[in-house]
Amino acid sequence: MEAPSHSAIENADDIACFMDILNIESAIIVGSSYGGFSSLALAVNHPTRVRALIAIGPPMMKYAEMFIDTAEVASQFRKTTVAPSR
Repeated sequence: MEAPSHSAIENADDIACFMDILNIESAIIVGSSYGGFSSLALAVNHPTRVRALIAIGPPMMKYAEMFIDTAEVASQFRKTTVAPSR
């Protein structure tokens, strides 16, 4: 059996649909870990649905390191913030 499709972007679309069902135009969104990542995707792809956003520990570093535009910033963050805290 093939696993169902799953991504933060699909989760964000699901949240927007759920908000439609509940007749919620916009809301304060809180997400932790992967839920924080899905919340960020909701804010980017459905900005009018998000009144405010609290993203607690979204797993962004691995994604930031994947792209040329953000890899240097991620590297500097690791060197100046993450490494000294260990």
